[in-house]
Amino acid sequence: MTAYVAGAYVVFLAVLLSYVLIQSRKLARFERQVAELERSAR
Repeated sequence: MTAYVAGAYVVFLAVLLSYVLIQSRKLARFERQVAELERSAR
């Protein structure tokens, strides 16, 4: 039983980590686009 709980925690942490990584990449891309827009607006 405890092996299933440990496995569930590992899977949950892996999913959470991949979600955070994907969101940080999206945020970095968004910030880069905003910077380009600010440069082109000047």
